[in-house]
Amino acid sequence: MAAGSGNRPIVIDGLFCTDEPLLVWADGERERWAARAAALDHGREQPDWPLAVTGADRLSDLAPPQISWLIAKGPDGPARALLADPPMLRHRQRIDLGRVAVARFEKDAIAFALSEAGQSADSLGLLVLPIRAAQAAALVAGWLRHLGSARLWARLWLSRHAEAAARALIPAAVGRPGKTRQNAGDALRHLAASGHRALIHKTAEGYGHGALAVVVDLLGLDVAVNEQLTLVPPWVRPCRNPPGRREHRDGRAPRCCRRCAGPAAACSPVTRQPRWWRR
Repeated sequence: MAAGSGNRPIVIDGLFCTDEPLLVWADGERERWAARAAALDHGREQPDWPLAVTGADRLSDLAPPQISWLIAKGPDGPARALLADPPMLRHRQRIDLGRVAVARFEKDAIAFALSEAGQSADSLGLLVLPIRAAQAAALVAGWLRHLGSARLWARLWLSRHAEAAARALIPAAVGRPGKTRQNAGDALRHLAASGHRALIHKTAEGYGHGALAVVVDLLGLDVAVNEQLTLVPPWVRPCRNPPGRREHRDGRAPRCCRRCAGPAAACSPVTRQPRWWRR
């Protein structure tokens, strides 16, 4: 982490991602999600349901069969209006409900999908996959430390929206210290380890030299002679190695440093530190 005065982290305020939220579908994905409407069980449609959904203030005011009917084939206007203020639903078909809502209403269902995914990341995190938005990036960044399926959804989302993720995460990664900055840093390190180092560097340049300096320090990005970015773990750099452990008695660097610190080094940020560093 880049350090300012008194070893405090450097903070770059006032940066924002201005990308508009949108849906990016894989081939046939929207059709598959929309087809789950057939699985939504709402029983026999009642004649008073159109009036009920029109008069409801919140989606949670409706009974589960009415919610299923509204999302699957109910009137378009009331459905979009109710999805804009998503409550916590108690519905036994939440995953299908979410997929059908996103496929049918797209941008108007983003708030609903993110709310559902945030409440149950392991089982409903799938809903964020086609959503390209800064809010989605912030949400999945916090899932990389999970042990369940949420981590898988986060990795899939970051791989699918790498460029948009970098633009969304860099302002948080250079912002004020806290959980949001930590999560954004974790996500950027994951992207770097996945082969997107040059993309992150280019994106950080667009936010200015201050943001670039913080990101370079955060990720351990070094520019080699051939101008290609390499990711070098901090324990490889001689200036950060513990005193008395920088070299053997005969003047040679430790074997792990000789192996990893060569011109072609492109170590992962999760490379395990050698035992001599941890002592």
